Amino acid sequence: MEQPPIPEANAIRSLIEGGARILSAAIPGVGSVIVQGYTEYVSARREQRAQEFFEFVVGELKKLEQRQEELAKNLSEMPDAAEILERAVEAATKETAAEKRPMYSKAYLNFITAPGDTQPEDRVSIISEIEQLTFNDLEVLARFGARNPLRGDELTGTTHPDYGAMVAPPGFGGAARARPDWRQQHGPLISSLQRLQARGLLSEVHINRGSSTPGGEDPQFTTFRMRGWQATALALRLVGAIR
Repeated sequence: MEQPPIPEANAIRSLIEGGARILSAAIPGVGSVIVQGYTEYVSARREQRAQEFFEFVVGELKKLEQRQEELAKNLSEMPDAAEILERAVEAATKETAAEKRPMYSKAYLNFITAPGDTQPEDRVSIISEIEQLTFNDLEVLARFGARNPLRGDELTGTTHPDYGAMVAPPGFGGAARARPDWRQQHGPLISSLQRLQARGLLSEVHINRGSSTPGGEDPQFTTFRMRGWQATALALRLVGAIR
């Protein structure tokens, strides 16, 4: 089943701000308190997140003391040096997922330490993809950095010939223990693969590698396990940028 699109953070923020203004106009007393509280919250959060971004960058740059001249040269030759810093900081300050925020700092550091690995348009796309994808999406995509392409049985950890049938052997009293439905068990993975493919970061390919199919397995799961996905060039640059 097709997953509904994830609302953009900016769109959600605009809705909140619009709603707060309506409250303020309709109920001046309570509404103005809500607006003020929200404004102060956003301001404090953004300041804290910007500070975290720069603290991470400074900490990593201190480890590269021997490369200071090289990095300064890289920055002077990058036509988008100021723009990409602005984009990265802006994205980090708006990011609500704490586990994703360090990725913007890592991406920026990779942009300036290895500018030849990406073009200006790649850098804009990478920041945008980090914003739009979930942490789980990015973790799934990262798996393609180690091996590309990957098949469904590799992604679900069901490559071993005796990983088990869909119905386990009888337990105490002879009652069969049903294996959890594969769609529920691997739901987050399936959703991430769909999103990554829809965004053009993965493409479906045929992988001609041997596979085992235990008896009793759901035929639809067998089909899923045999499907293959390959990361695109941009996807691999994204994975390299956030390592």
